[in-house]
Amino acid sequence: QPRQSNTWGPVTLDHVYEFTGGLSLTVKELSGKEPDAYMADYRNRTNRRLQDAKEAVAVEVRSSVLNPNYVKERMKGGEGTAQMFGEVFRNIFGWNVTRPSTLDENIYDDLYRMYIIDENRLGIRDYFQQTNPAAYQSMTSVMLESARKGYWKPSEEQLKTTAELHAQITEESGAACTEFVCNNDKLQAYIAQQLEGATQQRYENNMREVKEASNSQRQQVLREQRLDSSFTQDFMSTGALAGIVALLVVVLVVIMIRRRRC
Repeated sequence: QPRQSNTWGPVTLDHVYEFTGGLSLTVKELSGKEPDAYMADYRNRTNRRLQDAKEAVAVEVRSSVLNPNYVKERMKGGEGTAQMFGEVFRNIFGWNVTRPSTLDENIYDDLYRMYIIDENRLGIRDYFQQTNPAAYQSMTSVMLESARKGYWKPSEEQLKTTAELHAQITEESGAACTEFVCNNDKLQAYIAQQLEGATQQRYENNMREVKEASNSQRQQVLREQRLDSSFTQDFMSTGALAGIVALLVVVLVVIMIRRRRC
């Protein structure tokens, strides 16, 4: 049973995933069966009850990230609020991996309408591009990775639209090197396949430049580490030599003093 909370919102969805998702995957690996999972619902103090995990997640998602009024209010926040949306998308992907039966089969289509084509005209793209472009890239990449993995069965139009949006916002703001955006070669190749002509070429060039810059930074860090190590070794060697010389000097002085006394 996940932790009990009187505060519902995206954080509670995180709690459900954190506790139930991992436990479900462990039990399934050991027993071959997905265990039952329940959530303690304390929102109504006069009607406390246990909810099936699927019901709990569905209610939470419908009342928050798929609720236009909720999203509109949350969009008054800044970078941290935008990051919260990205985390929710990653948690949804996590549910697919650990406990797929928990999610509504149409959830990605609903997310597509809300955040990709912005059917409620909330200004989704402008909001994320102004406050936290990395979060929006994470959201679109999660959608595309879900399609690549077969968790989402998008139409050709949905897939192309999502890939084009991801390529555009990546080009506009630069790629955010998260586990989905630029650290997943298979996903990048999949996204490129959905693009055409100049858009495909620009996307591939952008990702190549990001990788080269990232590799260059890693090489620089390694070089600095090697230099530090070399300096430390040289310093230690020099120090050891100086210590030996000093010890020999002391020994010679002691020998000379003893000879004079004799």
